[in-house]
Order: sequence, then C-alpha cells, then structure tokens
Amino acid sequence: MASPPTAPVRLPSTWLPGESLFSLCSRYHRLSGNVLASTTCRELFGHARQGSAHDLPGRIEHFARIAEHALGSATDIIYKHTLLPFYLPFARADLADSSVEAMAGLSVAGLKFKLGLPASRMGANHVLKACVDCMFKDAREWQTCYWHLEHQLPGVWACQRHGTWLVASDLKANGVRRFHWMLPTLAQLRPSRRRKPPGALCLSLGSCAVRLTGLPTGWHFDPTALRATYRSALHARSLTKGCGSLRLHDIGQQYAAHVAALEAVEELAALKYRPRSATTAVARLLYGPRSGIHPLRHLLLITWLFDSFDGFLESYRLTLERQPAEADAKAAATPPADADRTRVEFLRRVSHGQAVSTAARELELDPTTGMAWAASAGIAIPRRPKALQPGERKALIAGLRRGVSKERAAKAAGVSISTVTRVLRTEVGLQQQWHQARMAASGTDARRKWIRCLGVTRGRGVTAARRLQPAAYAWLYRHDHAWLRKHLGPAPAKRSPPSRTDWTARDRHLAAEVRRHARAVVPNNSGAPTRLWQLVQRLPELKRKLRQLHRMPLTQRAVREVTQRRTSLVRGLSVS
Repeated sequence: MASPPTAPVRLPSTWLPGESLFSLCSRYHRLSGNVLASTTCRELFGHARQGSAHDLPGRIEHFARIAEHALGSATDIIYKHTLLPFYLPFARADLADSSVEAMAGLSVAGLKFKLGLPASRMGANHVLKACVDCMFKDAREWQTCYWHLEHQLPGVWACQRHGTWLVASDLKANGVRRFHWMLPTLAQLRPSRRRKPPGALCLSLGSCAVRLTGLPTGWHFDPTALRATYRSALHARSLTKGCGSLRLHDIGQQYAAHVAALEAVEELAALKYRPRSATTAVARLLYGPRSGIHPLRHLLLITWLFDSFDGFLESYRLTLERQPAEADAKAAATPPADADRTRVEFLRRVSHGQAVSTAARELELDPTTGMAWAASAGIAIPRRPKALQPGERKALIAGLRRGVSKERAAKAAGVSISTVTRVLRTEVGLQQQWHQARMAASGTDARRKWIRCLGVTRGRGVTAARRLQPAAYAWLYRHDHAWLRKHLGPAPAKRSPPSRTDWTARDRHLAAEVRRHARAVVPNNSGAPTRLWQLVQRLPELKRKLRQLHRMPLTQRAVREVTQRRTSLVRGLSVS
C-alpha cells in the first residue's frame, strides 16, 4: 500500500532582523504544531538530529532545497545566519572552504575540532543568549521573541543596542534538551548576577565580534600583514626597541592591565592574563603560530592596540599597500647580475682555448676566480707549478679526497690554508668529493659518540643523552634523522607531573556553589531533593568535575546531601 503524500513544509517566508537559522527553525516548530523535535528536524533537514545544532548545524543544503531557496542559498544561510563566519577571517582559506562544505553537506562531525575550538580553552559549546529589552521589543513588533545572531557570537555578553548584560539559557549547550527547538523565554534564562553595567572593554569586544562576522564573504587576513599591523601599533605605543625587538616586560604589564576589566565575565576566564602569561599571549600572535588561534584572542589584542575595529582595518589596509612598494624598492636596490654575464663570457673564451690569465685580464677578473669558475664547469686547466711540485700536489689532492681537514692538509704539504682552499676550488670535482668525505666522517664520529652516550645514560632518556652530547645529537637530527629515531634508547619511566591545581580551594568554592544553586532550584523548606541534572544545568562547572569528585570531598558531600544519592553513583554518573 502506498504511503500518503507528505504535506509541503510551510516555512516562515522571511527572516526576522538579525535572526539565526536555529531561531527560524524554532519558530517553524512552534507554528507547525509538531510534538517531537525530531519530526521538525526530519521535515527541515531530512534527519532526526542533524541540523538541530544552534551554532554550527549541518545539512543546510537540504534545508535550502526544502525552502525552495526562498530564504537564500546554502552559502548565504551559512554566512548570514550561523556562527561560522566568526571563525573564518583568521583561518586558512582551505579550512574555510571545507567548513562551509561540511555545514552544507550531510555531516558536521569533527568540524569544531578542525576549527580548534576544544583546544582553545574558550569552550566549544556556545551558550544561547538573549537581551531582555530586545525580547520585549520583539514581542511588540513581531509578536514573538527570537534568537538574535549577534547575541550568540563568542565574546558578546552585552547588547550593543541597549548596553545591558545578556542573559544565558541553561539549555542546549550543557547537553540538556540538546536536540530540541526553543525560543527565548524569561523562564528558561538565567537572571544576570552582575550588579555593575557592562564596561567599555566588554562593549568594545562585542562590537569587534559583530564587525568581524560582517566582513565580506571570503575575507581572510594575510598572516604576514596582520603581524606587521600589530607590530606597527606596538611601535606607535613605544613598546618596541630601536632594533625592532619588543619590550616584552612592558607589553605584558600593559596588556594584563587591559584585560583585567573582563573579570565580570566568567565565560571569558581564559582571556584573563597575568603579566607573564600576557606576554606569551601577545608574542604568540606576533611570531607566526603553528596552529590556529581563537578569534577572540585577536579581537582582545585589537581592542587594546586600536581605537576601533574600523581603525584596525584601516591600519591593516595601509600595511597591505606598503608591502608591494617595499618589495619593489628592494628589487630596485638589487644590482644587476653582471657577474653572471661575465662568468658566461669567461667560460666561453676558456672553452675555445684562450688562456685563463688572458681571459681574466681582458674581462678585468681575478685569475683565481676564473680558475674556480672553470673547475666548477668541469674544464681542466693546465698548470705551471709554483708553491707545489707535481708530487706534492698529488699527495695533497689525495688527502683532501679522503676528507682530511684543511689545517692538517696544509701542515702536511707545508703550504698555507689559502693555498689548500685554492686547490679545492680549482681542481675539477675535488671540492664536492672533499665535502662528501667530510660529511661521511662527521656522521661516523657522531654515531659513535651517540651510541657511547646512550650506554652512559642508560635508562635516563633522550634528554640526558642530549645534554651529554649536544653536538652529536644536533648533527644526527639534521643530517641522519632516520638513524637517530632508531637509536633513541629506551624511554624513561613516566612520572606524573606535580599537580598545580589547588584542589582544596576549588573544592570549597564548588561545594558552596552546589548548595547555593540547589537552594535556587528547590527551596529548603520544601524538603524535596534536587535532581543532579538540575544542578548540572545551572552549574556547568560541576559537569566538568564529575569525574574528579573523588578529589573533592566537600563537593562530593554537598552533592550527596542535596540529591540524597550515594557517592558511588555520583562518581560514575555521566550526563549526556
């Protein structure tokens, strides 16, 4: 029996101002009357869960087809209604292309790892945020509250329109109702505990995040020009020395004082630096990092060095304009390759039988240089012995072919080192043979020393051997790395590094937070136990510490008291 035809999907016809894709789909879910979130997800994205993410959803090409491209193409939706554009301007072009393809395609698995979010210490889960004033305004104008994309951007914790703190939702980001659709309501948003209004730095950082996301599609900062822009701004602040090096101590002090204003925002704790770590953070942005850096670190440096994001863009544009001019000036200062033309003419004359001295004199060239050119071209020159007799010269050449050093060869032949150098340069093929023999002898000596060193430092690892024979290790690392990898010796027994975490202080703080949030969820006079998922929902820090509760007895006791659960159950619990 044939299945009944599927009813057409009636999506909202237009986007609300600044609306995110997740918000539009949540509006459709409410209007459709679907009971299950998976039903809406299948209708819009062709899958029960893929596409329900509120930050970096997948299967957007399928969504665009369902909407008959009335809401834009897949690329338009990604760049205008998701968080991906925030991460692209500072990323490589190939990473940007693959990220867009992943979100338009069937799966976004591994996308956050490719963007470097889990390793950034900034968190890979984006919290849903809203402005209460905007919610009231939207309810009056559009008869519904919705999620504004600019409020969801990392670093944005104050509304740019109203200058008030945003309030965060406990859902989605912490795993609770992870695949559900929802619109902002006052009941699900955490009231802000901040008493003071947002400071200038918080507003400026949010403004930079919004401007970064609004850059033209395909915009990518050139790493070299970006570092030059930062250096130019540091120079303007007298934070560089006359030779161009950085005044790292002063930079660390000033930058740490600048970011101290972020102490009111717990979610930006990774951006709070002490002077020493602030120096490292700035240096990492100026010396070409090997891996990607979270855009917030760039934006925080920009808020310090420039008056505004537009001022930064203007300085960056001037730097790009200067680079071609500097390259042209450098090329104009390079002398023409007259030496190459002289060499070609000299070799032509000598190959046709002209004497070396005659050709050198006519071309105003040193005869020794001419003989070296002829030897490198494979042209043998007849010689008239001066300091060296034929037999002595033959013995000298034989010793050099064996790799004897210049000093030993000169002493054995009774001549100067400059004479030995001249023989090396003017004898056809001798210099290459000498270098090869020297390289082989150096390798044999380095391997012998390294094997002997491993015997002395047995069981203490490579570091101890390197300290004993640094020159041998350096030679092998550069010239025979494959052999060195096979002869690194046994690895020493691993030792756990001493813990730098003050678990006692962390335990006291978290235990107090558990009891405080438990009273907020269930009043003390009700006598009802608090559910563990309710605690995790209100206190995301607790979720990250569930596996470490055996090191935090006060927190463990607090959780047991408010939930009336056994310690063993708490320790093994995993919240999805």
